[in-house]
Amino acid sequence: MSILGFIVMAASSASSCTPMPGAGEIADQTRTKWIILGEMHGTAEMPVAMTDFICSAATKRRPLAVAVEQTVDNQLSIDTFIHSNGNAPSRAAFAKAPMWRTKGKDGRSSVATFDMFDRLRIFYRANKIARVVAIDPIVSNGSADRNAQMAKNLLAIEPKVNGLVLALMGGLHAQKTDIIVPSGRWPSTASLLPKDYTVTLMMVGGAGSAWVCFETCGPQPIGEPRDKPRGVEVQPVTADFPFDGFLEIGSGTSASPPWNNAK
Repeated sequence: MSILGFIVMAASSASSCTPMPGAGEIADQTRTKWIILGEMHGTAEMPVAMTDFICSAATKRRPLAVAVEQTVDNQLSIDTFIHSNGNAPSRAAFAKAPMWRTKGKDGRSSVATFDMFDRLRIFYRANKIARVVAIDPIVSNGSADRNAQMAKNLLAIEPKVNGLVLALMGGLHAQKTDIIVPSGRWPSTASLLPKDYTVTLMMVGGAGSAWVCFETCGPQPIGEPRDKPRGVEVQPVTADFPFDGFLEIGSGTSASPPWNNAK
């Protein structure tokens, strides 16, 4: 085999993914312009499920833009890495982005998140996605303003003809109703998007752990035993379940530590 043939074969293998049942059908709904995936930050499995969903969606709809709950000051670092060949200097430069140096490492700066960006880089080089956009504001006037700014940033990623925006964010931001917590009530990010053009799915798995920050940061138990097959399960939006369905990851979860802690 020629060197060129080996490179093409390696690139094809790297850009492959495990199909996510139901993702293509959701993406194929031509009315849908925004798909929001809600996650529990800090697991190893949910970022993988997200990229498998993206890979499956890309077989139905393009161009596909990906939005992530990272502060907008990361955009230059994200762009540079996504456009790179992923070699050691590129990875070292990306590791200096603000997201990896935050004081409160709540799971968005995890090893699994770094690996997710690497898969998105491969998808970009394989023409499966058009761009990756950070939507979290650097500064906000409280939680209501933060959600409003994230929604504004999502709306600014105007889908092209036949295009789609797929976003990953924490579950509270992704729900279609107001966030109600002891400290108050305010519109969620997803609730501020055009309702009839937005699909929200909450990622769920079986019992396990996640890297969570409360008084301290570290692995915490989450979830309950759950025996559901991997894939999309559509559900009606209710007050008790403010999403359009589940994205079942098909397994339990394991905590993914901060990227910088693992180096």
